[in-house]
Amino acid sequence: MSSILYSTTITNLPLLPMAHLVKTLDVKSLINLSKTADIFKQFIQLLHIPSGGYHICILSHRVDIYIPSRNYSQSFHHSSKFILIDAMYDIHEELSDLLPGNLDYLNIDPDLVSYFNAFNQKCTVLSVGEKSYEYSEANVECMDDCTPKDLDILLDGVDFQKGLALNGPKELRTEHYKIFKIDWLQVRNSSWITPEFLRKLKNKVIYLADIWTFTEQNINEFIRDMRDGKINENLQVIGFSRYGGWNNLSILHGIEVVEQRDQVYKLPEYDARIMTEKFLPRGFNSDGFKIKESYDLIRNDGIKCSIQFCRWTIRIYVWNQKKEGTVTNKRWNTNDINGPPVKKHCQHSFL
Repeated sequence: MSSILYSTTITNLPLLPMAHLVKTLDVKSLINLSKTADIFKQFIQLLHIPSGGYHICILSHRVDIYIPSRNYSQSFHHSSKFILIDAMYDIHEELSDLLPGNLDYLNIDPDLVSYFNAFNQKCTVLSVGEKSYEYSEANVECMDDCTPKDLDILLDGVDFQKGLALNGPKELRTEHYKIFKIDWLQVRNSSWITPEFLRKLKNKVIYLADIWTFTEQNINEFIRDMRDGKINENLQVIGFSRYGGWNNLSILHGIEVVEQRDQVYKLPEYDARIMTEKFLPRGFNSDGFKIKESYDLIRNDGIKCSIQFCRWTIRIYVWNQKKEGTVTNKRWNTNDINGPPVKKHCQHSFL
């Protein structure tokens, strides 16, 4: 149906049916209708039709803007980085003027980080680099290096609220203060992260991929420190991944654990936007995540932790406790929203 026919139909309707009709239009039709006359644009704006959130991905020669909840996307191509970034602002402004909503996900090519030193909008998740790693070796070699200074300028300029993903493919190294406390942190090509650096992190969810600098002994020591309450009291889930996987027995060496199966783990405040990157395993949702097999231990404060080995990844889940009173003498808090404590059978100590 053409924009003229839309406008003719709408002007002949009473107010309520007209509002209902406009709300059923797809994004492209809303844009076309808004351009026919200012009165239609103002009417759409008065309806406050929600977008459901925006995703923006800006590469070296292309910008893609998505509205996932409305199955809408728009792209713009140009060789000039300045024109490309200006187009991103213009397209997003035009869309959000009609369909207000949060910028849920902002993905920036490493070559462009220096252009975002004064980004004037908040986003939920900031992602740097291509998360799918679809780069050829030739493309990687011709990429400009994103220096720690460039990356710090980006982290200063963008107000990201919940998550940060540093994807590479080249190493994205930083010690910017925001990396230590953002709720969700993902680092790929993370060989620059040391055990000492990890101990400084206060994030809730952490995923470290391609972490070749870590040994099984390093992770074993991390688990012991976590058990003894020496590190990161905010931690909910942490994952370590590398090609070829890990020696499970070496990681569990000297740690008393109980083998468990088919447990459902839930985050206390699940936010679906966490799934825009690989902060959590695939399949995680508001109903939780089924851990088919794990090795469980009890921290010194009485909270259960589950260690899961899955192909090349080890993940540690800290089970959620309602903060009602304290847990003493390693007794389990019956207010635990994630189910019963570990059972006493099938207990192992990997000596």
